[in-house]
Amino acid sequence: MFRAVGLLFLAAAVSRADDVSPQILRQIRLKVSEQLKGAANYSCVQTIDRTYFRPVRYQAFGCEHQPADNKRKEIMHDRLRLDIAVSEGHEIYSWHGGTSFSSAGIADLVHSGPINSGSFVGYLENIFLGSGIRFEYVGETRMNGIDAYQFNYSVPLEASHHEISGKDSNGVPVPFHGSFFANLQTFELVSLQVIVDEVPPDVEICRAEVEMNYGTAKISGHDSLIPQMFSLNIEDASHLTTSSRSEYNECREFRGESTLHFEMTENAEQKADTSLISSRAFLPAGVPLHVRLITPITEASTFTGDPVKGELLDPIHVKGKTNQVIPKGAVLAGIVTRLERRDEPSKHFLYSIEFHRLQFGNESIALNAHPKPSKDSAKQLTTVYGRFPSWLDLEYRSGIFVSLSSKLQIDQHFSSFWETVTAPVEVH
Repeated sequence: MFRAVGLLFLAAAVSRADDVSPQILRQIRLKVSEQLKGAANYSCVQTIDRTYFRPVRYQAFGCEHQPADNKRKEIMHDRLRLDIAVSEGHEIYSWHGGTSFSSAGIADLVHSGPINSGSFVGYLENIFLGSGIRFEYVGETRMNGIDAYQFNYSVPLEASHHEISGKDSNGVPVPFHGSFFANLQTFELVSLQVIVDEVPPDVEICRAEVEMNYGTAKISGHDSLIPQMFSLNIEDASHLTTSSRSEYNECREFRGESTLHFEMTENAEQKADTSLISSRAFLPAGVPLHVRLITPITEASTFTGDPVKGELLDPIHVKGKTNQVIPKGAVLAGIVTRLERRDEPSKHFLYSIEFHRLQFGNESIALNAHPKPSKDSAKQLTTVYGRFPSWLDLEYRSGIFVSLSSKLQIDQHFSSFWETVTAPVEVH
C-alpha cells in the first residue's frame, strides 16, 4: 500500500511539473532577454588562472586512448589579465594594459593555451533566445546557496553557434548540452553548465566543459547579468588537461564605438608637435631598441596582459624629411604578452614583452617592437631542453626571455634589445 501511494504521489508531482515548467522556462527566458537588451555598454576586468596537467604514466595519442588512471602532474601555470567589453551585443577584448578594444576575436589576442569567449552574451543568446533548443525541467534544488529551478538543455548542431578550434584547426560548430539554474523568486540565472558533444577528430580535443556562475550588477540604472566566475576544463588528444578559472571585477559603463581609448593616449596625441613626429607616425620595421625595464616583473604580482614601461638607453635616429633624433631616456609603453611557469623538464619561466608606444617630451610615436632573439636565451633554453624542438624554435624566433630561477624576479636592472617589426596597430 505504501509503495502504491508513493507511486501515485510521484505521478501527480510529475504531472504538476509538466503543467508549470513551460511557464517557469518562459519567465527565465524573458528575464535573460530583458537583462541582455536592457544592459548598457559596459566593461569588466577579467583575470584568468590556468593550470596544465599531464598523466603521470604515458598514454597513447588520441581521444580513444583514455588514461588508465586519474593520476596527473602539474606541468605549467600562467595567469592573464584582460579587459572585456560588451558593446551592442558583442564581446570585445583588450589586454588590460592596452589602449583600445578590438572587434577581433579573443583567439586573435591570446595566442597560446585554451581560451573561451561567450560568457557574457554568446551562450545566453544561443541557449535562451535561439530556436531548436530542447529543454527538460528537473525540479527545485539549491545552487550556490540559492533556492533555484533546474533545467537540462540540449543544443543540436543545426542550432549551435558554439565553435571550437584546436591548435591547427579553424573554429567548427559543435553541439552541446548541460544544465542551468535560475532563482526561485526572481527567475534570474544563477549558474550555467556547458558540455561539448561530438568534437570532430581533426580538432584533437577530447573534452571541453564550461561552468559559469552569474550575478547582477547595476550599470547605468539597469540590471546587467554579469558572470562572476567562469571555469573551463579541456583535455586534448595528447591528454594535456587544462583547468582554467576566470573571475570578473571592476565592471563599469563606457560610451563609444567598438574602440575605447584609455589613459592619456588621445591627449598625448593631440599635444604632439606634428612638425617633428606626427602622432600617427610609427617607427618602421628593423629599428633596434636598447631598453631598460622600469616596471618590475614577478611571478607573484604580474599577469600576462599587464602594462609595463621601459627606458630607451640609446638614441634612435628617425630617417625622413626632418631626420630627427629620439633621445636617450624616452619612455616606452608596452604589454607583458607572455608569462609562463613551466615545470618540465625542470622549473623555468618563459616571458615576453612587446612595446607599442614611445613618448619623449610632448611627443608620442607608435611602434611594434618584439624582443630580439639572443644568444643568452638560446643558451638557457638549451640548458633546459637539451635541444630545440620545432615548437621551441618558433617561440625563440618570435622573441622570448628565459629565467632559470626558482622564482621570477625581474627588476629595473634588467635591459635587453628589442626590434621593431611590422607597422603597429592599436594594442588589442
